[in-house]
Amino acid sequence: MTKATRHAQIVDDFLEAEIGDSGLLDELAEHVRTGETWQLGGDSCHLTVHGQHVTIENDFNDESATMSRDEFLGILGER
Repeated sequence: MTKATRHAQIVDDFLEAEIGDSGLLDELAEHVRTGETWQLGGDSCHLTVHGQHVTIENDFNDESATMSRDEFLGILGER
């Protein structure tokens, strides 16, 4: 699995577990665009925006990924 594919899977898992149909996707994307430090935590995943990077940690499967804000927004744009 390539790094980009792995990152996309981790983002997908985060969106499914923590965002779902909640309507938070636009708010999430806006926080990532601004680059301000911001966190969102849920039952199994945590997302942190810090500078030019986004980190997702999945407590359920112990996977994590740090990617650029642009990469994260690109993955969101593919959804």
